[in-house]
Amino acid sequence: MVSPMVRFVSHTMFGCVLLVGFILVQVSLLRLLIFDGFKEATSPLPNLHRIDRVMRRGNELLIEKYENRSRDPMELRWCKKIGEGWTKVVYECEGVAVKVPNTVGKNLRDCLEKEMDTSLKFRSEVCKRHLIESLIKDTITMTTFDGDPMVPELIAYHFPADSSTAERFQVSTPLGTPIDTISLLSMDWVDRMKLVQNITHFMQRNADRHFADLRRQQFVMINSLPHLIDFGDINFTANRTASSIHHAARLYDDFIDHFVHVGAPGGIDREILALAKLVNRHELTLDHIDEFIEKVVK
Repeated sequence: MVSPMVRFVSHTMFGCVLLVGFILVQVSLLRLLIFDGFKEATSPLPNLHRIDRVMRRGNELLIEKYENRSRDPMELRWCKKIGEGWTKVVYECEGVAVKVPNTVGKNLRDCLEKEMDTSLKFRSEVCKRHLIESLIKDTITMTTFDGDPMVPELIAYHFPADSSTAERFQVSTPLGTPIDTISLLSMDWVDRMKLVQNITHFMQRNADRHFADLRRQQFVMINSLPHLIDFGDINFTANRTASSIHHAARLYDDFIDHFVHVGAPGGIDREILALAKLVNRHELTLDHIDEFIEKVVK
């Protein structure tokens, strides 16, 4: 038979264990709340405010210039996805190309990893707004080429004040056909060289710009003319010669190097070799490409 003293001690110890467990749970919850609250309080709020300012200003600029092109957003679930990049997704909707932020793309994932000193909820919001900011900036940049025949028309856009749903930020332009290896090889040699010359002339017309990430995937064919569709990483430059060499090297790699011999007429091997030597010496410019095409295309 258990004595009253033993029962008292047992009950007391059990009560103490429960009390300690309860206290530990409360402390853990309190630490979690305080820590998360502290992270929210010390998060880069100025960065978030800066993004909001860019979004608002971008919207204001577009309204000033293209007020009649602001449209309600399209319902993307009825649209066909035709392209996807690190920051944007492109859909075919009602006969136009609709560009929206890519909320599951590489840029978002990289951003989430960089903002590890903040709570998941907050850094998700920051990273999502970075994507929206990128789309607005690209659209503003596109409008600065207004009137250039190789820049798509801004058909419509929707930049709502509420950034909670990134997919509602949309930019619509004409549909185009991608310029890929198959399409290039399917072209007549002269048409292929004229395509390169069109892009070369576009770069020459905009010699005050530096296209840091110039690639074939950034162009589509619209009405038989190549059009630039990606306006990220474009800045004004003071060193036009360096930019010309950079652009020429990119054009050579993506449009000339593996394609110039396919279907080429006879008797131009010397000109092709001279072009390759300029590339190897890092001296090829847009003018050299233009002169080469003028010489070999009869």
